[in-house]
Amino acid sequence: MKLGFNKATCMQSSNLKNDLLLCERNNYDYIEIRLNILKDYLVDNSVNDLKNCFQHSYLKLYAFNSIEDIIFVLMKIGKGGLNFLHLPVKLQMK
Repeated sequence: MKLGFNKATCMQSSNLKNDLLLCERNNYDYIEIRLNILKDYLVDNSVNDLKNCFQHSYLKLYAFNSIEDIIFVLMKIGKGGLNFLHLPVKLQMK
């Protein structure tokens, strides 16, 4: 059995950097990251920092929260009608 951590379970009381460390220490196999939490992380850290974290750990990224785009997508009404704005993150892992 694999252990996974959903970042939404403590989004009001922690941050991604801390949760990555806690998951590593407590032998979690996977983490699911909410995009709004990732956005906060990227204020002080880079995509390469996150990539390096996963490359040097047995903790693996399971998914970016798929409900995030459905529920919390930012909407903008412009000349072309309703447009959806997405967080521009490209994280390629090998």
